[in-house]
Amino acid sequence: EITYGDWSSDVCSSDLDGMAGADALAAYIADHGPADRWVVVSFDSAVMEHFRSIAPSVPVAPGVDTVTQWFGARGPLPGYSYLEVPPVYGAIEVVTPQFVADAHAAGLKVWVWFNGADDDVPAVWERLLAMGVDGLDTARPAAAEPYIAAANAARAAAASTTTTVATSPGPATLPATGLEALPTVLIGAGAVVGGAALTSARRRR
Repeated sequence: EITYGDWSSDVCSSDLDGMAGADALAAYIADHGPADRWVVVSFDSAVMEHFRSIAPSVPVAPGVDTVTQWFGARGPLPGYSYLEVPPVYGAIEVVTPQFVADAHAAGLKVWVWFNGADDDVPAVWERLLAMGVDGLDTARPAAAEPYIAAANAARAAAASTTTTVATSPGPATLPATGLEALPTVLIGAGAVVGGAALTSARRRR
């Protein structure tokens, strides 16, 4: 369910280059695990491949080049657990119902970060949540919370009215007030945000 995290430069300093930042971050996570409490992403796909090679147990999202390739091909994306993308990229609408469906079919969660204040607004949150995105990396968590809570409630209600035959327990979810946030670390940007099933983030000054 909903959790919160902070934008911060505490983990990975922006004065490190990408590869050095990946090395420093891998060492930091090794000292502050567990590994599955983190999600790591960089815009640089080469940096992400390097990070994956030195910290294979840490969940990761791909860089821009890898996301771009996936956007055209769809299908599995071995080694990655998340797609962290903006709603639009230039003139291209990135997050659509088909995009979310294809990502979920490939076993990927969709977290959306925003291009700025113009698209980090309720109308866009509602549209993305209706598509089934798994996280919102928003700079306005207090404003977004009611919309996320409503989406969580609607999904829980839909799940409770659906009859399925389960052979094993379903995945655990975090409580709405849980503190077990999954930090998302942006290598090279020195940012940390939190995430879970549906997520918002707040900046720390």
